[in-house]
Amino acid sequence: MYLLKLALRPWKASPFNQIFTSASLGTLLVLMAFLMWIESSFNPMIERLKHEQIVTAYLSPGISQIDEGKVLDSLKVKLGASVLKDITVGFVNTEDFLSVVKEHYPKLGQELLNLGTQMNTVVPRFITLSGVFSGNVIDKIQLIQGIESVESTKQRYQHIVNSFSTIQWITRILMFGLMSVIFSVLLHQSRIQAYQFSQTASLLSLFGAGGFLTRVPLMISGLLTGLIGGLFASIIWFQFGSWFSDQIIHFAPIFQRLTLPSSLFGVYVFLLGIVIGLVATIFSQFSKRDNANESY
Repeated sequence: MYLLKLALRPWKASPFNQIFTSASLGTLLVLMAFLMWIESSFNPMIERLKHEQIVTAYLSPGISQIDEGKVLDSLKVKLGASVLKDITVGFVNTEDFLSVVKEHYPKLGQELLNLGTQMNTVVPRFITLSGVFSGNVIDKIQLIQGIESVESTKQRYQHIVNSFSTIQWITRILMFGLMSVIFSVLLHQSRIQAYQFSQTASLLSLFGAGGFLTRVPLMISGLLTGLIGGLFASIIWFQFGSWFSDQIIHFAPIFQRLTLPSSLFGVYVFLLGIVIGLVATIFSQFSKRDNANESY
């Protein structure tokens, strides 16, 4: 209890300074939480965009309408149930293609109908597959009898993947910079308080306290700073985190695949504030150990 009273001396001597430091820490922790959310949300998006594609398999003109279903069944058997559960399979026959063309371009649709038997060599029939594919799926499709050619949109989103990867690295750099700023502020605060506690440490040494016990008040003070800062950050996160994240998601269509952050981020920033406050205090004591011993 006496050590706690000693730890509260800086708070009683300059409460506004301590509160301002804790509030600044909380604000930086909230920014850190948003950067952590953006960085973690980009990983599944990047992985999905890398492997998500639309594959179009065109049937050979020599395949009759009766054998169209056999080609589709062969494709499903070739891919297997484990692959089909993650993709969507569709089939466009001659009638489906003509109905779409006639709806948007009536004259062109009529000209295709006038071709008669030669229409099958002009109007494409194809199977579409959309979803996340492994690298050898296209090779398997090309080996199916009745498939003339296969097209894929594998590189379609590569420029988006590159953009997201760049944003992700920028986010990591900003996180490192914020962490450095937070640690530097708390380290400077702890060093100032270390000189304030020097007389207290000398008094405790006279009563037989060991080296660790003389540092406990400063550690408690740093812990309180981190605790209040983390609490401030968690309150802001629980109140405004979802709203602000929703604004970012709807800011541009490219961000609409981002998921809303978990409420656990509020707990994370609270614990992070406590840990940073304690670690910065311990580090400041070890870095100033020689000077502290001289003052003691």
